[in-house]
Formats: sequence, C-alpha cells, structure tokens
Amino acid sequence: MARASVRSLLWGAPLWLLACSGDVRLGDYPPSSCDLAEPPADVRDATFSIATFWSSDDHEDRALRTLTDRIDRRRYFVSFDDMTTRIEAQRHINDAFVTKRLPDVFQVNGGNDVLRWVEGHDSASTDVCSLDRLRDEHDWNRAYFSTALAPLTCRGHLYGLPVGIHHLNVLFYNRKLFTELQQHAQAQGTPLRDLSELQSPHELVAELAAVAQLAAKTADGADVIPLALGAGSEWPLTVVAFENVLLGLGHDAYETLWQGGLENDDGSRAAELRASLEEMVSVLRELTGFSNVSQPVSWQDALRQVGSGQALMTVTGDWGWAQLDDSTVADVDTVTFPGTQGAFVYTPDSFAVPRELRKDGSSARSFLHEVVESRAALIDFARLKHSIPPRRDLEPDEIDSLGNDALRSTYQRFLECNRDTAGAGCKLLLAVSGLGPPPGTDHCFDEIDAILTLAVTGVSPVEDAVDDESPPRLCTEPFPHTKDEAAARLLQLLLRIGEQRFAADCR
Repeated sequence: MARASVRSLLWGAPLWLLACSGDVRLGDYPPSSCDLAEPPADVRDATFSIATFWSSDDHEDRALRTLTDRIDRRRYFVSFDDMTTRIEAQRHINDAFVTKRLPDVFQVNGGNDVLRWVEGHDSASTDVCSLDRLRDEHDWNRAYFSTALAPLTCRGHLYGLPVGIHHLNVLFYNRKLFTELQQHAQAQGTPLRDLSELQSPHELVAELAAVAQLAAKTADGADVIPLALGAGSEWPLTVVAFENVLLGLGHDAYETLWQGGLENDDGSRAAELRASLEEMVSVLRELTGFSNVSQPVSWQDALRQVGSGQALMTVTGDWGWAQLDDSTVADVDTVTFPGTQGAFVYTPDSFAVPRELRKDGSSARSFLHEVVESRAALIDFARLKHSIPPRRDLEPDEIDSLGNDALRSTYQRFLECNRDTAGAGCKLLLAVSGLGPPPGTDHCFDEIDAILTLAVTGVSPVEDAVDDESPPRLCTEPFPHTKDEAAARLLQLLLRIGEQRFAADCR
C-alpha cells in the first residue's frame, strides 16, 4: 500500500500483449528471457541489470551489494535501476514493458507484486517468467519454506525466488532505559508492566501514558519520547496500523480485510470490520499522542532514537535492527506487538524475471541459481538486511553463523510456525503488501497511506507534496481536508477492499 498521488501506474492494453507478440510461447524463437538458458561458456562483458528499491537506505543497499558482488564480473557488467519505493519499482516495471527496456530481474515483495503480472494467463503468456524448470532442477520445494514460495506461486507455477523473510509485528524498546523507568515508577508507587506482558494495543497505550507521567529526561535534558514513529514517509505508519494495531485488536479483522472476507457478506461482518477499523484509528491517534509524529522523523531515525535512549519504543519490521550500531544495539530488545503474540506477520523479499523477447534469460538464471539460491550468500545477506534466510535446510552451524540472537531466534520461530500444522501456537500471516490491491488497481486505493496519515496525525501529505514537478492526482474523489473526513474516507476505501480478493485465481 502506498500513495499514488505522485506516482501512478499507466494502464492500457494487457501487458502480456506488450511483452509477447503473436503466438510466441516459452521456448519458441526468437528466444525469450523465460528460456532461462544456460549461460554460454565464453560469455564476456554481458550486461546484467537489476531494478531495486533498496538503494534509498544505506543498510539495505549494502545488503543488496553482498549479492551483486558475487556475480562474476569477468562475465557480467552489473547495472542498477534504482528506485526509492516499492510503488516506484512497480511503476518502473509497468513502463518498462511499454518501452521494451526491461531489467533482467526486478525486486518484489512476495504476493500481489508478482501475482498481478500472472493472474488470468497460462504460464506461457505471463508478464513474468515461470521459474518451474529451476525449481524442479534444484529441488527448491524441498530446500525452501513452503510459506516463502507460496506467495510467489500461481496455479502451481513459481514466478519469483525469495532472498529473505521479514517479521513485521515487532515492538522495539531500549532495555536499559526501560529498566531505569521501571525503577523510577516503582519508587513513585506506579510500577510499569514488563512489555512482554501487555496483551492488547489498549494496554500498550496505558503503558505509554504511565511512561509519559514519569516526565523522564535524557542525559542532555530533553524529554524522553515514549514512542518514536517514523512518520517522515507514509508507509511506516501503515505497518503500525494494519500489521500491528488492527491485528492486535483481534476479531479476525486483519484477515477479513485483506483476504476478501466481505465477498459474500450479509452486512454483519462489514459492521464488525467497520467497528474494528474505527477502533484502530482511535488507538493510532492515542499512540501518536505519545510520539514525535509532529516532527519529520524517518523510520531509520526512530530506531536510532530508541538505540540512543532518546526514545523508549518504536514499532516496525525487524529490518529495524540494521539501523542500530555496535554502541547501541546491546541496549535494544524486541517483543511481539501486544495482542499479536500468536501471529507471525511476514513478507518474502524476492526477485522476479520479466518476460522479454530477444533475450535468452541466461544472466537472470546465473543470478538466481549462482547467487540468490546460495546458502552462503543468503546468510551474508541476512546479517546486513536482518531478514532471515528463506531456506529451511540450513545446518545448525549455518544458523549459528547468522550473527546475532535476534536473527537466530526469528529463524527458529519461523521454523516452528511452519511446523505447527495444527495452527494452535503460531499463525503465519502474509503482510499487507502481499494481500492488498496492487498499485494501480484503483487510483483511490493508492492514496490509502496518505489518507491514513491525515486521519491519524492531521497532516496532509498529498497537499504538502504537490509541486510543479508532481503529476496530478488520478483519483477523482476529492482528497479529504480534516482528520475526521480522512477517517471516514479511509473506512470507506478499506471496506471496499474487504469485498474482494486480489489475484484471486492465484490464491
């Protein structure tokens, strides 16, 4: 989910018509990138191009370079198409199909970022290439977690290869600062509860209120921020809203909303979902009352504020660990977001291969098989990206080599969740980016991040972002002007989303 007021997708003829002409099918000639051919023995100075949105963060960019540095530079010259957001990457690929200037591989989140390009077509005419031959040849079904491959699979065909798995319903806190605050609160006769004991978002709000009452100061005399939130861009607040607060409120609202739970509703489930969404907005407003959202803080800075003790907590995915340096990481710990203890919300970072004529796909094959599939490469990547490897066949010494307790415990938890076939102790849930409407499905849907920001903080990012270089809004509905107008519009859009399953024929 992300704003499309400044980045909108172009739609016209079906993209498979642009990517394939006539009756060309996989294996026909002229060749297609979907041939995924063996590289010639004497390949020299070939270009390998990759489209990525990790370049906007130094830590994520370094993680990507651990992969591309493994490419044989005697054979390939590596070029990057750098974007700043997942939305921009999706738009870039859409435009590239039109201009016929496609990368060899492009970065995606598992789910609808991939399935949007394949639903409604057989595997020989999809916009992205089936990886079935590589999957079967290298036994990926055995080597990888099934839940890592499932969001990239449609009707039994695999269309992407995961490189890492992130955990999203995570609350970070400064352990050292929290201990000091507990001692202070105990002396005042109002003890703080251990964060692992909190059972709901409402209990988290109460804890933050108790922290605020302490009026604690940092070493330099500034007020301690109870909750740092990276509201400098829109998507971090969306993660807090859906993968954490809404899920933590229960009532199966998360699944009802993002898995088409209102498709055949008689009105009763819609009423229940509406009540949960109204509660979500109310809780978010309370949370931001203890935060620094009035300042343009990035999600990276929010993590660093927690690490330095300027702030007590923040909420984000486990990618946040990468923002903590050696001097602060020992003071930070995490707990599962209150109310979501029985769930593991995840997203598989992945790569897909776009279908393009007059290519044989050999460079994409080399990258996927020789680099992305490599257990050693995945472990090196995990250490920097702080995502766990998507392979379930890691040896004990390889798990130990992940580098820190947080990664090892997350890997073991995901392993346990995949083994928990009864579903009693752990429920695996795909993140919103994999379940929600793909960018461009509806231009008004694409504004949900911006509307949520206004509904919660009172800041209108669409109006603030407009300048001479910004393209016009494509949603024909007026953008709301007040927090309450935004909240009403948000609920209207979300209830419409709950009435459909996106990429339904792939689910």
